[in-house]
Amino acid sequence: MRIRSAQVGAIGLAVALTAAAGAGPQIRVLSNRADLISGGDALVEIDWPAGANVSLATVTLNDAAVAGVFAPRSNGRYMGLITGLRTGDNVLVASVQGEGARITITNHPIGGPIFSAAQLQPWICATQAPTTVTVTGNPGSAPATATVTTRASGLGSDPLDGQCNAAAVYTYYFRKATAASDCAFAVTGDNACYTQYDPAAMPADAEIAGFTNDRGVTVKDLIRVERGAINRGIYTLVSLFDPRDPNTPWAPPRGWNGKLAWLFGASALSSRFQSAPARSLFDAAGRIALGCGFMVTTSSLTDHGTNANDVIGAETLMMIKEAITERYGEIRYTIGDGCSGGSIKQLSIASAYPGLINGLLPQCTYADALTPFIEIPDCAALQANYYASNPHGQALTPEQRASINGHANTGFCGVWITSFLPALDPARAQNCAFPAAFPLVFNRATNAKGIRCTLLDHAASALGASTDADGMTRANGMIDNTGVQYGLAALRDGVISAEEFVHLNEGVGGFDADLVWRPERSKARAEALLIHYRAGFVSDGRQLARVPIIDMRGNQNPAGDIHANWRPYSVRDR
Repeated sequence: MRIRSAQVGAIGLAVALTAAAGAGPQIRVLSNRADLISGGDALVEIDWPAGANVSLATVTLNDAAVAGVFAPRSNGRYMGLITGLRTGDNVLVASVQGEGARITITNHPIGGPIFSAAQLQPWICATQAPTTVTVTGNPGSAPATATVTTRASGLGSDPLDGQCNAAAVYTYYFRKATAASDCAFAVTGDNACYTQYDPAAMPADAEIAGFTNDRGVTVKDLIRVERGAINRGIYTLVSLFDPRDPNTPWAPPRGWNGKLAWLFGASALSSRFQSAPARSLFDAAGRIALGCGFMVTTSSLTDHGTNANDVIGAETLMMIKEAITERYGEIRYTIGDGCSGGSIKQLSIASAYPGLINGLLPQCTYADALTPFIEIPDCAALQANYYASNPHGQALTPEQRASINGHANTGFCGVWITSFLPALDPARAQNCAFPAAFPLVFNRATNAKGIRCTLLDHAASALGASTDADGMTRANGMIDNTGVQYGLAALRDGVISAEEFVHLNEGVGGFDADLVWRPERSKARAEALLIHYRAGFVSDGRQLARVPIIDMRGNQNPAGDIHANWRPYSVRDR
């Protein structure tokens, strides 16, 4: 199943249904869109008609009375956190003095999925301590099972179910009033700014430094770090949090400014393991954000180096934002931060799922993942094959090769080939974070039904899959160089001759779907290429134009850096 962005657009906006506009109560689901709720609970507000006697009101959920969870709150709103939602549709009805409203709330499991379709299998849940577990391979795999070691979760229990759900962990820290002005923004180490404490034995107020957020609210410098599991991934978040305050969705932590900074991780890989996030909440971006009063959040499934499926990344971000709203209060807006793969996650999600992120701070920018990936098999066909093994290619000078490649430094292609060409190899177990030569992984000769460890197969739930003439089922790919005239600019510039141009295009060849070079050109199915656009893997400038973007680029041209300076301008051009 693939969801178009319009179907989940403006996530976070309240949903309201009334019996007649302005005539009766209004029900608003605040924590997410009403059809995208997860985890069995939802933050809801009811607006009663002016002059209504609320003491006579009734509120039911699936015909059971729940009015007790609602009340006029200190913020002047009539709100409640409803719990016990069953999976699927739930009907909430609010009535007073003959006027009523109803809304259907569709609840999904906290372990997912909501709109990302069938989840990857096998998926190895993390445990409190690394543990050897048995993994079942694909149907028809030979062998059928093998063992691996789980990742350490840092959570409060081992998995409670097959969706990797586990008890969350909360850790509390304070900044000492006597902390040095040059203390390290950390919670560990001799010079750490923050010291752990037990909420049951609070330090004296005089021992705690003060803090003023960007809205001018002054509180004690107390923070809470939360670590939990959502959508089969692990998330962490840190916020200003004084356990002596109410800390409810209608009375949020006083030091929190209501804003959220999301840290997206770099690279491009496709782990099959539930694991901890790659980024620390206490890096430079976290320090700046928390220093203004932001909540800072990250998840392993919004790390592009763990999960290159941007549909799952968007779904996870949405689910965690819902959980934050239900536990801490409504989010004013969300700002993303991340380099390389972290820029891809920001731009792809903001493009395909408008409303989830309200501002972007990309660095080492790529507009998305799959359009730059087109360059990788091109580099390999030229540099690792034609120049290396074809006599006509071997005869080309370094200057001719650089002109054909389109980069002054042939090290550019070298980086692509070394770092990311293997990500398209279905037989490379490390792409799934399995040990090398893991027996359940695809091998064309010995285990054709094995797990295919490519970025594309990791996203097969969004891209779809097709069975080829050889009987193998593969994710719909985008590798295609049919009709490409390699070296055309070099020919026009007089760097290569017409004969060299002809030899080049006769000999460059292409790759098949298993990353095996062949003399024929690569060819993708036309419908497969369309799916990459429809599934949101090619970012769309129409939505990006509606989001503030500050590109924090550096000068990355020297030495053939693949994060080329022109890439941010390609985003602007879109």
